[in-house]
Amino acid sequence: MQNEQDKQMLNVLKSIDTKLSILISLQKSSTKPVNLAKEEKTIFKLCNGKNTIDEISKTANKKKNNVKVTLNHLKKKGLIRSSKFNGKTTYVKI
Repeated sequence: MQNEQDKQMLNVLKSIDTKLSILISLQKSSTKPVNLAKEEKTIFKLCNGKNTIDEISKTANKKKNNVKVTLNHLKKKGLIRSSKFNGKTTYVKI
């Protein structure tokens, strides 16, 4: 019984997270565009809420440390955020 309630709660939290992401994206879309370097653009495109640092690094053919630095720059610019679920940290555009 408790396990089923946990699953339902996780589904509700995922739904809330998705809706918040959409609201934040809509808010950001009304602001002026940000210029990104080539590597930032490449990594930004891979921030789809599913990719981890390892997956982004592999897909972009970049060193993991460089990806971490770039993700931090994108976070500071307010373009992405990280999301941790089931011990897996992924990155999503805001």
